[in-house]
Amino acid sequence: MRSNQNGTKLEDALVDLYLSLKVNKTENSDNERKKQLKLISPLTLLHYIKESIEILINLKIQEKVDVNPLVMYENNENSNQYEELLKKQEEVNRNGIKV
Repeated sequence: MRSNQNGTKLEDALVDLYLSLKVNKTENSDNERKKQLKLISPLTLLHYIKESIEILINLKIQEKVDVNPLVMYENNENSNQYEELLKKQEEVNRNGIKV
């Protein structure tokens, strides 16, 4: 990533935004993940964020059809499904990026 201060602040904000989209979080895993994400280009991070939001929207739509919306956050299966979709999308993105 870029070394100038404004670029670093923007990239840090992108990393924080991406991590805020994750459903299952722990402080240790977030700190480790943050270190890894800082090595990724800002455009790739934006792509990850976009894909995460699309996954969340699709899950939200699916929940409205399949499940009572009042209990959707009590259902841990949905958060696990989101995390699995997110991991798969990250893998696809990494495989498509040539370094």
